[in-house]
Formats: sequence, structure tokens, C-alpha cells
Amino acid sequence: MYKEFFGLKESPFSIAPDPDYLYMSDRHKEALAHLMYGLDAAVGGFILLTGEVGTGKTTVCRSLLQELPVKTELAFILNPSLTKIELLATICDEFGIKYNRERTSLKNLFDVIARFLLKNHQEGIHSVLLIDEAQHLSPKVLEQLRLLTNLETDRKKLLQIILIGQPELQALLKQEQLRQLAQRITARYHLLPLDKTEVCHYVRHRLKVAGCQLPVFNNRSLVEIHRQSGGVPRLINLICDRALLAAYANSDHNITPSLITSVATEVRGEDAVKTLNPRPLIYAGAALSVALIAALSVPYVMGFINSHKADAEMQVMQQNVEAAQAISLPPVPEEQALQNPYVAPVQQAEGSPQREPDSSGTGESQETVASFSAAEPIVVGAVPEGVEDLASIDVQTPVDMQYQRRLEKVVADSRSMEPAMQNLYRVWGYDVPLQDARCENAIAAGLHCLEGRGSVRSLKEMNHPAVVKMLDKRNQTYFATLTHAKPVIFASGGGTKHGFVLLINDKRVKVSENWFNEHWSGEYTLFWKAPAGYERALGLGAEGAAVQWLDDSLAQIYNQDYRSTQRFDGTLQERVMRFQNEHNLGVDGIAGVQTLLRINTAVLPYMPKLLTEG
Repeated sequence: MYKEFFGLKESPFSIAPDPDYLYMSDRHKEALAHLMYGLDAAVGGFILLTGEVGTGKTTVCRSLLQELPVKTELAFILNPSLTKIELLATICDEFGIKYNRERTSLKNLFDVIARFLLKNHQEGIHSVLLIDEAQHLSPKVLEQLRLLTNLETDRKKLLQIILIGQPELQALLKQEQLRQLAQRITARYHLLPLDKTEVCHYVRHRLKVAGCQLPVFNNRSLVEIHRQSGGVPRLINLICDRALLAAYANSDHNITPSLITSVATEVRGEDAVKTLNPRPLIYAGAALSVALIAALSVPYVMGFINSHKADAEMQVMQQNVEAAQAISLPPVPEEQALQNPYVAPVQQAEGSPQREPDSSGTGESQETVASFSAAEPIVVGAVPEGVEDLASIDVQTPVDMQYQRRLEKVVADSRSMEPAMQNLYRVWGYDVPLQDARCENAIAAGLHCLEGRGSVRSLKEMNHPAVVKMLDKRNQTYFATLTHAKPVIFASGGGTKHGFVLLINDKRVKVSENWFNEHWSGEYTLFWKAPAGYERALGLGAEGAAVQWLDDSLAQIYNQDYRSTQRFDGTLQERVMRFQNEHNLGVDGIAGVQTLLRINTAVLPYMPKLLTEG
């Protein structure tokens, strides 16, 4: 309808996956690199790619298919809502494996797949199974997939499986019954929305491919597109398409920011806008607006996408909206609201240095975060009130039977991770409702969540309190919050030894390092405070406030002159490499999570730390 008006040869913002319009942002290229690394390793197991609805997982998937290594045979499953037998039969169909359709038992199908994979291996062919929308797989079907990866030779597994899905897939794989599968994930990547610069490139790229010669969207309009879409490519397409149509109706070749705002509201739907609380939801941030636009825009695009996929996405996005709306935060005190009605400063321990007031004239502090307020302020780094000392435990020191029984009861009540996460929030100074004490909500407190595996040494080097996954004497999982590493005095002649302080629900247990080593699974979850403006690892050429913070922090650590710079240059790279070398980090001159996390412990005196002298 508007193509001739704007000089277009075709519609530039169709949501159909046209390869001519393929745009690979830095994030998509990074995701593709992770997948290619997993395939090149050719060791088998699972590769995981997750991302919110519309962030471009299919784009990455299509690029992967075009760059598969030589002698690779691929089976592609688009509809994973299958039973175990249906899954194996579909794998046979996709690989072209012949089987007796009248005898489709699990054993028969498994056997023919095993013979096929072994034959491929003998011929030097790499077998890959790719499953899209994998969040719809049931735990039983996922376990069947894991059993397929048991097929192996002495050197490699016969099948590599790529799982692509929405964030719910990550939560699914964290279930206790799927822990063996989770341990076989050799590469993983979570695809984030486009940033402001990438949105500009994306829109201009699609217009150029469609033959547009006019400056249809000016810079301010592109910024508004990013704000309204949250950087989700599918939503960008919907908003831009509707904006072109509205401009055509007005006989106007220039699309203004106000028009973008108007059509985005139209895409959302008038009723939804009227029912939303006008005050921003701190907890959900940009994710809520993205989910809301997407959920209410589905009726406009149902004709373009497969119906079962649209229904699934609609349900997920609606759940995201409801979950975000259900989170209620306490009101911000009036004196804080005068400066910024939606954020409150980090609570600081007594005696910690106060940050200088903002002098930029914007009224926004560089170190403000959403407030998880408690009825009474909590001192950062302190053990929460109401915690009862239970026992001091060592491997070689017998524990009183009364304490042993109490400990076993406390452990039995700690199978869920949420109470331990709630204690971790409290250690950082935030009182969070139990149902909201999750990793993904840390951003509302100005924190980032880091999950990983490590050793006692790495925990001490990171020097951050952490939720640790423990194993009891029956090898069953429970969760505790590791708050301090400190000398512990043990009774019955046990003496003083290196130890740790654990919070298990509302009980504090002091344990020796040996005992901790015997009972810790190696998995941890911790919070760390990223600098303002941080989005990804900082390396040569990076720009922004996070670079200035990094330069200032290293100047403080090494007692060097401060510089005014927001660009990562050679001087800063040398400082980063020096710091990495001194802290036994990989010396690459790139400030990633581990580097930034350790810098934090040196320059932020008020943040909670694991190591203590007391």
C-alpha cells in the first residue's frame, strides 16, 4: 500500500524470515560463534541457545545452517511437543532412517538410530540434531534425548544436540531430575535484544535492501523505536511497518518520534494502555514493555506465522506480563521521589564513604538502583537478624547428636533455592519477598547475577557471598548461603581452622573448609555490581560510562592520575592486563565479568565480601 509512496520495491518490515533481509548484529554474531565453537569441538553433548520471543533466535539458526562444517548431517525438529516414541520416530524421519512403522517401540527406534549414528561416525560424518522451541519439551523427553548422547566411542559422542528456546528452557534444565543433562551442555548463549545503535543499523539495513532512498526515520525517531520496542527485532518490524502506513495515510515522508509513540500504542492496543499503572514497574524494566507489546501485537501477525507457534508464544508473553504486573514494590519515600520517583540509593554500611551528589543537572545518580526496601534498613554485608547459631562442624570433630538431628532437619527444609537466594539479597542489603528472590530480579537492585562452577580457591578469589549447592549424606541437594570465609573455633579439642559461615534458612552453621569441600557440589550463584552503562565485556574500542569507571577504578588501585576518557584505549588495556596478571586471571586485556568482579572488591568498600578477618 505504501511501497510506491516511499519508493520501495517491497515491504521492508515483514516478519517473514526473508534471507535477503538477514541482519546479524554483534549479539547475533556472538551467539553464532558460540554455536559454531560447540560444533567445531565435535565432542557431542548439548549446545544451548536461548532468548526472549522475537530476539532473533531463528536468524542465528538459519545462519548456523549455512555454515555447518563439512560432512555434517542435520536433523531439524520444529515442533517438539512430542512423546518419547514420537520424538525418536521424528528423528528417524528427519535423518531419513528407515524403520518398521508397525513396531515403533522405544527399543526398536533407539536401536536403529544407534546403528545409523555409528555408521555416520565410521564414515566421518558428524550427526547433529537441532530442536527449535525446545522449552516445550517435557522432562521425560529431555531425558530420552540425554540417553541418546550416551551413544559414544572411546573418544567422542555420536550425536550432538542443539536446543533453541525461550528463557523458560533455562529454568526447565535447572530441575533436579535433569541435572545430568545440564552437565552435558558444552556451549550456551542467551540472546539479548538489540541496543540503541544496533536498532538504528537494523532499520536502515532493511530500508536499504527494500530500495528506499529517502531518510524516512530520523535519529530521534530511531531512538524512539528502540525505546518502544525494547530492541526486539520482531517488534521493531511491527512498529516500523505501522509507522510507514500511518505516514502514507498522512502523505508525509518524514516519520516523527511522536508518530512512533502513537503507532506503538496502537500496536499495544488501547484497552491495555488504559489498564496499565502509569508508574513504571521497576522490577520488570524494559522486559515488561517488550512483553506487553509483543503479547498484544500477536493478533496482527497471526496470518504470517505457524498457528501452534503463535499460540505458544502468546501464552508465554502473556505469562511474562502477568508475572511482571504481579510484582509490587513498596513506595519510595517522598524525599527520594522528589529527585527520582522510581529509584532509591543503595543502602550503605555505617562509615562507608558517601557518593558525591550528582552535578550533571539531570537529577539522576550514577549509582542508583531500584529499591527492595525493608521495614527497617539492613546493613550491607551483615548477617540478617533473627539468625540462630546452630553448630560448628568439622570432618574430624564429632557433632553432638542433638545438633546433628537439628542440622538434618534444617537441611531437609532447604531443598528449594529461594530461601538461600532471599538470604543472599539480605546480605546485600535488600529484603525481598521469597517468591521474588530469583536470579533474574537482581537487576532491580542494580546487581548482576553470576552462576557457575568452581573451587574453594575460586570462591575466595571472587570474594563475594554466594548461594552454594550442597549435598547431604544421602547425596541429595540442598542450598545454603555462604556469607563469610573466616577462622572457626571447633569444640572438643578441634581447635581453630579455616572455615566458612553458612546460612541455611534461618540457621547459621560454621563449618571447616574440609567439611565444605566434602559437601559442596561446586555450583554457585552470586551477585556482583556492574558499573553504570555496562552491557558486555569491555575491550579495545569500547566506549561509554563503564569505560570511564574502569579507568578510574584502576587508577585508584595503582595510585595513578585520573583521566577523562570514555574510550577503551591502549593505556587502559595495559592497566587491565596488569591487574589480570596480578590476580591470576587470563591475561587478554578484556575486562569481562571475572575481571570487573575482582576490581569491585578493591574499589567498593561498602559491598559485602566473603573474606573477613573477624
